[in-house]
Amino acid sequence: MYLNTTNPLYDAEYLIKYPNLMLSIFGVVTNIIHIYFLSQTVKKHPIFVCFVVIGIADFFQFFSIFVLETVVVINYIDNRNCIGYINLADLVFKLFTAFLFSCGNTTAGWMITIVAIIQGRDIKFQNYWTQKLAATVSKVTVVLCIALNVFGIFTPVLVFCQLEYVVCSEKNLMQIYVETHSNGVTKIFWLCQRLSNYIEVFNVIFTLISPFYLIKRGKTCVDEKKKKCSSLIIYLLFSFLISHFGSFLLNRILVVRSSNIWKGLPTQASLVLPLEIHRLCIMVGANIRPWVFFTVSTEYQESMKAFFDISGGTVAIVPKRSDLSRTQT
Repeated sequence: MYLNTTNPLYDAEYLIKYPNLMLSIFGVVTNIIHIYFLSQTVKKHPIFVCFVVIGIADFFQFFSIFVLETVVVINYIDNRNCIGYINLADLVFKLFTAFLFSCGNTTAGWMITIVAIIQGRDIKFQNYWTQKLAATVSKVTVVLCIALNVFGIFTPVLVFCQLEYVVCSEKNLMQIYVETHSNGVTKIFWLCQRLSNYIEVFNVIFTLISPFYLIKRGKTCVDEKKKKCSSLIIYLLFSFLISHFGSFLLNRILVVRSSNIWKGLPTQASLVLPLEIHRLCIMVGANIRPWVFFTVSTEYQESMKAFFDISGGTVAIVPKRSDLSRTQT
């Protein structure tokens, strides 16, 4: 369905899809290599178990954006400026990619803050990091984040079941329904919205204060290895803050809400550009992380050197057969 509209937000949003697509392709390739080197570094320090989880979570973000943007760009010719979905299959596809992206984003965001907290304890206490602790923290974080996102994707599906089937609609049907109806479905929806907002705010706060927490702890630390590990975590936290601040500023500047500026739901048209720029910020931050490991982590560099066999060993020179025969004669 072609929508003959001149809204500049839609045109800007479509143009941003191309850098998002290129960054996601680059991220998919580099993260496969990055996850391999992280897995090879697990034996050197237990914290790399958590870093592997972050790497896998980033990969799911890259992959979901790559698939989503590719399909949207392909469908753009016949469905230009289509807000919402073009058919039922497209709706299921967008919900699934949104779920995959959200799982990766939530897991990576919470994992790095938990790692920062544990690292602060490790600076104070000897041998606080263990393989068992890292594995337990990783499993619990992944399970809780997946459960949260299952609940988060389940509530919009419940609301969609109450609405009429309209493709490429800009009428804010879901927003109007949940704000004008009071029933079990809308109560569950608002509960999920509030829970998600609170969790996101707490995550942003923890991500913001964690670097200062590690810096304060590091002032009394004499172990250089722990200091380098704290520096690595601080740089990783900054990569997450790129997406957090980008999302916060864009939501306050570009998003138009259907009623109250704080309690009302965003309108469909106003969400188009902020969501795409938010994805761009996340793609930039996630693409930075492998290079942070490459430049800061000594253990990571050693794993790369071992793989490329550039440890600086001696090279044996074998003489040619002609030289051997000449010496024998």
